[in-house]
Amino acid sequence: MENPTRYLLCSLDTPGFIYPMIGLAKHLQQRGHEVAIATSPMGRELLDQQNIPRIPFGPEDGRSFETKLLTHPHETARQVKHLHYALREFDPQVIVGQQLVLGPLLVAEWYQLPVAIVGQAVYMYPKKTLSIHQSPESPEEQRAVHTHTSILAAYNAARSLFGRPAREVEQYHDSPLLGDLFLLRNVPDFEGESELLPDRVQQIGDWLWEPKQRVEPALQRWLEEALACQEPILYVQPGRIHEGRSFWPALCDALADKPIRVVASVGRLGEEMGSLPANFFARPHIPQGAVLPYTRLVISSSTTTAVLGALTHGVPMMLIVSRDGEQQPILDRCQRHGVACELDLFHLSPVLISQAVQGLLDDQPMYQRSQKLQSAFQAQREPEAAIACLEQLAPHKTG
Repeated sequence: MENPTRYLLCSLDTPGFIYPMIGLAKHLQQRGHEVAIATSPMGRELLDQQNIPRIPFGPEDGRSFETKLLTHPHETARQVKHLHYALREFDPQVIVGQQLVLGPLLVAEWYQLPVAIVGQAVYMYPKKTLSIHQSPESPEEQRAVHTHTSILAAYNAARSLFGRPAREVEQYHDSPLLGDLFLLRNVPDFEGESELLPDRVQQIGDWLWEPKQRVEPALQRWLEEALACQEPILYVQPGRIHEGRSFWPALCDALADKPIRVVASVGRLGEEMGSLPANFFARPHIPQGAVLPYTRLVISSSTTTAVLGALTHGVPMMLIVSRDGEQQPILDRCQRHGVACELDLFHLSPVLISQAVQGLLDDQPMYQRSQKLQSAFQAQREPEAAIACLEQLAPHKTG
């Protein structure tokens, strides 16, 4: 690389957020660029293992980029303080943030640095067809406007903490929330109407990454036994409790002792796991790549990591949603393609879950549709296009 660039990546601290950023960092390093990541102390050990420098909060390390706080203005203020220190220590030429991480947008503006934003599995803001002066008509448009309005309000609330004026948006496609480049983690066949995306949006495929590690022996034995019994394997990723509700207890009651094997990643459960049925295997974190090749069905809240994992392995989904944040837009897109069924978190029962699971296991057309989308994602697994977009940012503003 004749003109290597220094990229500062900024990431929330859970695997679903930091893993894709590590994958991105590795590709940039392979191209000869310098990379560092600003994240919470939780990421220190993982980044050390991957030989990626982590920029701490300051001379004395501390909390920031915490998933549980997301767009709260005080969390954004911590991110800004962290990034001020990172700029002194690393002197980046390009900043790369995430859709729910607002600190990088503020710091990039103040230091006049180009900034790219890594998005979710679907585009959650209004598309080109909707003007800021129009009233949204469809439920999808209404949700997109609400999402943009609420995140923009959090962004402006953070600006006010630093005495900066609010940013007004004249057109959605010029929103400051998009940065200079917005990397959307999907493909045209899944997003649909890609021509209506703002010009700054580039679709980069799933961008999933997991560290290479030996599968836990207990999990390996469990998988071998399940495959030998020829019982269907279900992968479950319960999300955080929403308004005191979780689908985990009802799921355990529904599938306990059935001729089904359930492997669950429960690190985000947020409650006591309770007694585990004999046909279940659970750990705080189960690598998706270790189990999805053998999985017949994914059961999850409708989050980017779980859904992209299922889509890239051609596995149908049962999505149990709370209808907030990213969950409803991702659910809508999956249902539009016929690769998922929905259960309402607030109207669950073991009988309902059991019936839905059996119906999905017997649904061959859904399996075929899932396989078709898997092929679309596999066709866009190479990183070159996304890396090229990032490389174009530096000369555009620094050259």
